[in-house]
Amino acid sequence: MLKKSLSLLLAVCMVAFVFAGCGKKVDTSKEVTLKWILFNAEQQDADVVEKEFNKQLEKFIPNTKLDIVFDTGIGSKWSMLMAAKEEYDIAWTGYTLGMSGALNDGTYMPLNDLVKDYGPAIEKEMKEYADSYSTGMDDGELYAIPNQQPILHQTSYFRIPAEFIEYFPKADFLKECHSNYKTTEKIYQLLEDYFSKVKASGKVASGKITIDPLNFFKAVVTRGYDFVGTSMGGASVLMASDLALPNNVCGIVADCPFSSPLDVVKGYLNKKGIPMSLGLNLVCMSALLVGRFDLKSHDCISSIKKSKVD
Repeated sequence: MLKKSLSLLLAVCMVAFVFAGCGKKVDTSKEVTLKWILFNAEQQDADVVEKEFNKQLEKFIPNTKLDIVFDTGIGSKWSMLMAAKEEYDIAWTGYTLGMSGALNDGTYMPLNDLVKDYGPAIEKEMKEYADSYSTGMDDGELYAIPNQQPILHQTSYFRIPAEFIEYFPKADFLKECHSNYKTTEKIYQLLEDYFSKVKASGKVASGKITIDPLNFFKAVVTRGYDFVGTSMGGASVLMASDLALPNNVCGIVADCPFSSPLDVVKGYLNKKGIPMSLGLNLVCMSALLVGRFDLKSHDCISSIKKSKVD
C-alpha cells in the first residue's frame, strides 16, 4: 500500500518536476513548503507516505517539502477558507470544487507566465493535448493542469429500490445476463414486465416533471472536468439555449429534437384522430391552469436565433 501510494504521489507531482527541470533555473537555496489541499479523507499511513515522498522530492527539488491537507468538505468550505485568507499552493479542482466558481471568486492564480518561464515541456503538451488543457483554461488563461487517469475497471449496475424488489425477476434476469455478453430481447422484456408491475402497484407517484436547464448547467458544468452531456430532451435544451447560461457552456448537441411543445401535441392529436380544434384548446388550457406554462410561448428555432451558444 505504501509503495502504491508513493507512486501515485510521484506521478501527480511530475508537474513540479517539469517546472523545475526546464526553462529558467529554480532557486532552491531557500526552504519552501508547498501546501496542497485535497478533497480525500486521510487514509492509514498517509503521514508515512508523505514523509517518504518528501525524501524523494529532495532529490529533484532540494529544500522543498510537500504538506498535504486532507479535507472532504473542501467544496463547501473553499469560499470560507479563501475569505479567511487561508494560503494554499496547490488545490484539487473537480466535481466537488468547481473551477468556474473559484475563478469568479478570484481564488485561483493564472499559470501562463510560470509555464512560459519554467515549463516549456508543459507548453509543448498544451499544444498536443489542447482539448484536455482547455478544461483548465478560462479566457485564454491557464488555471489548472489536467490530470488524466485511465479507467482500469468500471462496473455498471442496475439498482432496484427495496420497495419494488418483489416485482423484479431477479433469477431470470441474472440467468439471461450471464448467458450472453450482449443485451438480449429477453432482458428488455423482463425489464418491461418489471416496470409494468411497478406501475400497476400504485406505489409510483405521477405528476408533472420540472426541468431547470439553467441551474442544471450551473451545477454540473463546473470545469476541471469535460462534461460531455446526457439525454435531457433535445428540444428542452435548445429552448433553454437563449437563457443566461454560464460561459463554460460551449455547445449543445441535439440530433433529433422536436420543433416545439405545441407541434408535439398537434402530432399526437393527429395520430390519435382527436379533433384538432377541441383537443388542442383543451391541452393548452390544461397546461396554463395546471402546469402554469404556455405551450405557444417557446419553440426551438426562436430560441436558437437568440442563442449565443454554438
